[in-house]
Amino acid sequence: MLDLDAFCAEGHVVAAPGETAVSLVALTLSSLGRSAWIAVRTGAFLPALAVVGTTDLIATVPSRLAALQADNFGLVCHPPPLALRPFTVATTWHVRADSDPGIRWLLDELQTALA
Repeated sequence: MLDLDAFCAEGHVVAAPGETAVSLVALTLSSLGRSAWIAVRTGAFLPALAVVGTTDLIATVPSRLAALQADNFGLVCHPPPLALRPFTVATTWHVRADSDPGIRWLLDELQTALA
């Protein structure tokens, strides 16, 4: 496991939507007067894990997702050396998709996975 100094010294893959979005890790480090080098930015967690699996970079992702995907991407999982607040996962879609069976199925799967 990395201590905070080593964690900050590593290259990070950040999963945050949008070019200007700030990650929860960056906000938390900033509140501690610290920062980390962001080597790669992705819009979602799975691409971040794919990058980590093929580089020497690290990423901070939800622990359940990391555990589920560790074998798929050849990852070793450790808790981060700082306390991170919980966050909400949200989905959005257009109202015309409300009755779409595929959307309903996806939402049911997400609710089951996140329960």
